Amino acid sequence: MRKISIEYILYFFQIVFIGVFFIILLSYNLNLSAQDFLSREMFSKNVKGIQLSNLGLNSENSTELNLSSITSDNDFMLYKYISGDYDEIIRGIYGTADVFGFTNYISEGRFFDSGDYENKTPTAVIGSNMLSKTIEENGKYYFGYSQELFEVIGIFKQTESDLDNCVYLNLAHLIDKDSISGLYYADALNENTVSYVLSAVEEMIPQNFEYYLVDYESINEYGLDSMSNTLYTFAVLAALIHLLLTTVFFIVRNEYTVAVQKLCGMTKKSMFIKYGRNMLILICMSFITIALSIKLFTYFLSDFFSMEQLVYGHFIILGVVLFIMGSLITAFTVFLSEKVNISSTLKGR
Repeated sequence: MRKISIEYILYFFQIVFIGVFFIILLSYNLNLSAQDFLSREMFSKNVKGIQLSNLGLNSENSTELNLSSITSDNDFMLYKYISGDYDEIIRGIYGTADVFGFTNYISEGRFFDSGDYENKTPTAVIGSNMLSKTIEENGKYYFGYSQELFEVIGIFKQTESDLDNCVYLNLAHLIDKDSISGLYYADALNENTVSYVLSAVEEMIPQNFEYYLVDYESINEYGLDSMSNTLYTFAVLAALIHLLLTTVFFIVRNEYTVAVQKLCGMTKKSMFIKYGRNMLILICMSFITIALSIKLFTYFLSDFFSMEQLVYGHFIILGVVLFIMGSLITAFTVFLSEKVNISSTLKGR
């Protein structure tokens, strides 16, 4: 039976530790992002607002906000603030896509899609606590607003946040039926998109309206402080340096063997294939061990390790990270092997 090199055992434990650390930190950051989003009343840190007010020169709008005419290279969401009581938050909503993953919070039904906006349907998506304020007819729920019933097409799951008391109404329908006066918020994944959307809204504002930009200020925010981010960064760097030191130790301890292999005609390519094959097997074993460890953590320590935000895509990212790590270790191993002097090593110098 072939003896396993001690360095590969060290590699295994180091890679498993780094992988578990990576996936737990990723899950922690995802959970913080979700909490931050919910604590900010379902707005991101890029959100900006604009207040539209009718000057009274003309009781009717000289134009409407044509939401579909706002074309941006990046997706965005536009909200109209209607009410913000602690037990009832009502907003109009329009989006080019589900930018912030509202669909992930749906427990029944669905979130708005492009068809709802294009057809200007009187539809709503509500929080779990708002179901008691709806009317049920023929197996469907309706939320009443401005003497009109909005069909509930989706219900958010319980989150113990403002989302539970939220009602989103189809903004395309509201603007078509109501005055455009009010407070609007634009939100997207980057500030430039938000600025572009607000500029597009400004261009559509009638002459008999005045407007001014407003900022949104959150009461609560979650996230890692700069000190924590620095500590995590140094922890990752320390782990990577430890891997490199293990590689140096591996070549130094096997210097004689490497010299003999080179003397027998082992080329740089053949060394890369040999060490790369071993590292690939090690990476696969490490990935399986990490996945099983995370499953056990989730099952037995769910209160401590919160993994709800993790999806298969995150494990694919982990696999890619481990593969890149293995490739770098292999390349460094071959580099050090190339530096081994055959003559000096075999002579024992």
